[in-house]
Amino acid sequence: MHLHPPHTQPNLPHTPQQGESEASLHHSSKWATTATGEVQALGQDMMYTTKLETRMKVHPKAKVAVGVLASKLKEGLTLPYGKGPMAYGVKLEQKYKVTPSAKLSAGVASVSTKTRMGRDTAHSLLAELRLRGVLDEGSDLVLGASAMHHRKELAYSGNMAAQFNVTPESMVQTRVKLDSKANGSMSVRVASHDHPELAYSMIVPVLGMLWARLRGGGGQDPMMGY
Repeated sequence: MHLHPPHTQPNLPHTPQQGESEASLHHSSKWATTATGEVQALGQDMMYTTKLETRMKVHPKAKVAVGVLASKLKEGLTLPYGKGPMAYGVKLEQKYKVTPSAKLSAGVASVSTKTRMGRDTAHSLLAELRLRGVLDEGSDLVLGASAMHHRKELAYSGNMAAQFNVTPESMVQTRVKLDSKANGSMSVRVASHDHPELAYSMIVPVLGMLWARLRGGGGQDPMMGY
């Protein structure tokens, strides 16, 4: 689980200039802390972000992490002093090794913003189960669920991702996601070094898109939206 400052200006460029520095301190063999400083040049503005995370092994099979974040947006290429939109957050995460091939992680986070429009806060909950070697020796299966409370509304979603080999040098990656607003997505990716003819299967969605355009469907990809 990662904390990220929310976008305070949606019309900023998509390719900001960014610089980052990181330092870690190992208090003991079971306890470490990492501090991160990040600076982004967003057009004519500057975004300053500071993160601090401490991780501790509390059990041979369990780890706990606590993190905090503070971010500030300054108009113009100036230092992070004075007034400006701010975001700050905190997270608590725990990872547990159920078996050598199964890992469970869960976490809670809260992020608040302060702008000219006032304060805004969102709370989230996340759980994920990762299974290795279920389908074959190199397979990876991830089951996840999340919930977020924002502006008196509760939204939740679930996702599943799988990665497995169909031949010694052919891998399939699938991902399915569905949320409480009935929005979902599905993707399938095939990478192969021993069956390059699989690339010809890409002609199917291309022909489908061309057919939709000919029928006046706006060129929507028939493989999207499911």
